[in-house]
Amino acid sequence: MTEKELHKLRRHDLLQLLLAQGREAAQLQAQIDDMTAQLETAQETNSRFIGRLDDKDAQIEKLKGRLDEKDLQVKTFKERLKEKDIRIDRLKGRLDQKDEQIEALRKVIEEYRSGRIFEMEGDISIAEIARKLEGIFAAAQKAVDQYLDDVRGTMEGGEDAADDGEREVCDNAPAAAAGSNDTGEQNEEETDRSGGPDA
Repeated sequence: MTEKELHKLRRHDLLQLLLAQGREAAQLQAQIDDMTAQLETAQETNSRFIGRLDDKDAQIEKLKGRLDEKDLQVKTFKERLKEKDIRIDRLKGRLDQKDEQIEALRKVIEEYRSGRIFEMEGDISIAEIARKLEGIFAAAQKAVDQYLDDVRGTMEGGEDAADDGEREVCDNAPAAAAGSNDTGEQNEEETDRSGGPDA
């Protein structure tokens, strides 16, 4: 509406026009207020969502930390399991060695039981038997002392020292018994050369 048309209007028409514009302005203001309220609600909702997202991020970081701890624990358990497997293999090896040593000692015991260790040619004297027994007991005592020393070393120095000591004792036992047998045979030969125990 132009300014000329506006001047032509009567007072009553102007009032109606102003009232219509006022109503329209009030409606627009109501719409603005409504949209402002909706915007504030949306902002509050957005803030809540952002807060919840921050909480979720914090929870995710916490869970990542716990997952890293679990991964470390799993790695530690795997390493310990590997160590256990190595120890089991080592113990199996020791057990096999012990079985071999037991078998060797059984053969030696069988020789003692059968009396082949005391086989002598010619006249047998008590002195010869005593010397042979003395050599056997000396070898056995040496093996026992060596074993006890190795056991003490194990208690002080660890498991590996005991393995070496036991292996040495068991390896030396048949040789010691054979050495005592050789000693007895040498004594027997010396006795035969000197003309027997009565000579």
